[in-house]
Amino acid sequence: MTTKRVTLADVAEAAGVSKATVSLVVRESPLVADDTRARVLQAIDTTGYVYNRAAAGLRSQRTRSVGLIISSISNPFFAEVVNGVEARMSESGHTVLFTQHSESLATQRKLIEVMLETRVDGILLVPAHGTPAHHVDRLRGAGTPVAVLTRRIASGRVPYIGSDNRSGARKAGTHLIEHGARRIAFIGGVEQSSPYVEREEGLMAAVGTSRVAVDVRSFPSPPTRDAGYDTTRRLLKERTFLPDAILAYNDNLALGVMAAIQDHGLAVGRDIRVVGFDGIATARYTIPSLTTVNTKASLIGSLAAETLLKLMADPEADEDLVLPNALAVRASCGCDYDGGDK
Repeated sequence: MTTKRVTLADVAEAAGVSKATVSLVVRESPLVADDTRARVLQAIDTTGYVYNRAAAGLRSQRTRSVGLIISSISNPFFAEVVNGVEARMSESGHTVLFTQHSESLATQRKLIEVMLETRVDGILLVPAHGTPAHHVDRLRGAGTPVAVLTRRIASGRVPYIGSDNRSGARKAGTHLIEHGARRIAFIGGVEQSSPYVEREEGLMAAVGTSRVAVDVRSFPSPPTRDAGYDTTRRLLKERTFLPDAILAYNDNLALGVMAAIQDHGLAVGRDIRVVGFDGIATARYTIPSLTTVNTKASLIGSLAAETLLKLMADPEADEDLVLPNALAVRASCGCDYDGGDK
């Protein structure tokens, strides 16, 4: 037994409109009156019509879909970036096909090929550490607009959208030094990655302009909560370098750092000052609340989506966007140690 496929003509008849009007509705055109749109949508529900977006894309050379490839959704920062991307793309009538490479170059390359096969109109990419330029060149060679978020690619011209890492780390370092820090550990991050290099340089710039002697040591690690905990516990146990302040590579890692300090019987903010980086929403609800460089993750996602939309309309619109940030001062750095926010 076969079931007859519902067509545009069936929907048009049920709604009492033309096939052209139904077509405008399913393509989310603003040219249809609200009452007519509602009548057509009701007819679509009643008849069970399914819009064949892939076939329409082949006809128009547009699928109204974009790809978003990030490193890991387990990091709350990237979850907020995704929200920003989806909100802006939804406004423009695009569907976001979202996935993650988990820092695997092989997986990233496979995902790029899948996106190309799916005929997305453009791709936003958080590059895996060590991404070679030819991964992005593959997209550009196929005529697919691409922009990268939060991490730069060493070579190859591709628009970048991210926070001003140097400025943010310099603000964090200056704040710690002004509050008495003299032995600062920079914990986390993958060496040679652009955010790691820029944040380390920003911290060293703060030290370079200080009028007091400050010892800074860097301890690279995966940018995860577990790595933050393990690295900090090792520092406190081995006692070869006992920091009185820690700048964590990101907020997710900072949560592990604070847990390790507390498990060692020390107080965050009193015995060891801690500052994170990213400004995730949950940072203000930790105990003590986490001082952090607020990079406005959702805004990064929204502006990245806007950049991709411009590229899809004009391939020459390849301007970088480096966003300013601000230090959200709370209790973990020793300010207002009774737990209140400033």
